[in-house]
Amino acid sequence: MNSQFDRIVMIIGIVAAVLIVAVVLFVFSRLTGLFRQGSASENRTTVEASAELTTDSVDLSQITENQTYMPNVLGLPQDMAEAKLKESTLVMRVAATEYSEKYEAGQVMAQTITEGSVVDKWSTVDVTLSRGSDKVDLRALNILGMTAEEATELLEEKGLVVKRKDENSDNVVKGNVIRYNPETAKVGESVELTVSLEPALLQAWFQIL
Repeated sequence: MNSQFDRIVMIIGIVAAVLIVAVVLFVFSRLTGLFRQGSASENRTTVEASAELTTDSVDLSQITENQTYMPNVLGLPQDMAEAKLKESTLVMRVAATEYSEKYEAGQVMAQTITEGSVVDKWSTVDVTLSRGSDKVDLRALNILGMTAEEATELLEEKGLVVKRKDENSDNVVKGNVIRYNPETAKVGESVELTVSLEPALLQAWFQIL
């Protein structure tokens, strides 16, 4: 009798243990699902926030089919700048030319419309072309030994004002440049050319005669 009672108690204990394990597993699975759901929600929130930041950092301004963005043509030669603007359905017009120490002669040194601006297609863009530096290096012109006429013509082509001074010389052919001053000058400034007369000894001989 006791043996049979013990079996009944053991069976009841096993069933109870199974039920407890089942309840624990059920509760654990529910809790795990909640955690996963919460993590997914957090991920979605993070992605949405990132998307908002990305959207804020990008210019979403819309342009119509009749508009375009202004490119940058600074530093480009005239023909390349004109071609680049034409690609953007814009028209280039040379409004002025100025001297510049930064841009070489023929390069665009200024544009009236800022890069990135929205403009109507086929709008006219005024640009300023560089004339290069207004400084003239006389040493690079090799005018020593030139005739006064040749040197004067060359310097005037460079935009300089020529002043002539004659001086006797035993070493330089009559009518040729002996020296010049200064060595560098800006457009519009004066340059003094010293030009050879007949040799000093020859002049002295003529005076004696």
